[in-house]
Amino acid sequence: RKEFFQRVLKPDVPASEGYRRLANLLARRMVRTVLTTNFDDLVIRTAKQTPTVRHVEEIFTESDHTLFRTNPPHPQVVYLHGSVNHYTDRNLIAETQELNKNLANLLQPLLRDHPLVVIGYRGTEPSIMKDLLINRAEQCGRFREGIYWCRLAGSTPVQDSPLVAELGATIGSNLQFVQID
Repeated sequence: RKEFFQRVLKPDVPASEGYRRLANLLARRMVRTVLTTNFDDLVIRTAKQTPTVRHVEEIFTESDHTLFRTNPPHPQVVYLHGSVNHYTDRNLIAETQELNKNLANLLQPLLRDHPLVVIGYRGTEPSIMKDLLINRAEQCGRFREGIYWCRLAGSTPVQDSPLVAELGATIGSNLQFVQID
């Protein structure tokens, strides 16, 4: 399984403009935490290629949770669906129904006290949409700092996803859809 994913993830694929811009935001400390459902290391690789980023905290597994900070001194990347390299990847339908409860609890203060910008995510995995967002909306103050869901111009509106629509019904105007180039 690990060998298959390592071939599929193509570690030599160059970062897109979006990854380079995210790395720039990390370097400028405008973004400090990246939550990703991806298994690839493009966020980390691209950030480390940015001259002013000296260190990126990588949080792959439950044993790495002690490294997580709500106000980190340097950029951190949290892998919500685990790590192929650590044999903790969660990608089968049954595995994406629930998020690790300890991880969801760990992220709750971050989601309560900071805005969440969603980029490149379709909003279909119950582990993220239900366990992390919808079911924790009240504990997170209905995301009073806002969830800003970005979508590409001309793409299918993400709000058509039943789980994204449910999130919108749950938190109201704290969910905003942003069209990006």
